[in-house]
Amino acid sequence: WMLLHFQHFGPIVEVGCGANAYWSKWMNGEGGVDVVAFDMSLDAGGKIGSGSRKKSSNKKAKQNKVNNNDDGSAKTGGLVIRLGNPETLAKDEEIRDSDRAL
Repeated sequence: WMLLHFQHFGPIVEVGCGANAYWSKWMNGEGGVDVVAFDMSLDAGGKIGSGSRKKSSNKKAKQNKVNNNDDGSAKTGGLVIRLGNPETLAKDEEIRDSDRAL
């Protein structure tokens, strides 16, 4: 039922998605929601796990670096993950002037 709400209010912009971007990936992958997600640190922000899982987290960080475009974003079918924070939204005309729900 929650996914229906995201689909209803999409397209979506998420601020503080974390390096894993779990919510954005779920909304896009499971519900086809068009999402632009931002985090201040695409390689380390909001990672879940510690100690014994550190190895897999490092692998994920490397994947993010590989998948990043020159502008600091990673794109995958209706999901864009970009380096940024709330100030980025105010400065980015395309996002600011869009009809995306926050």
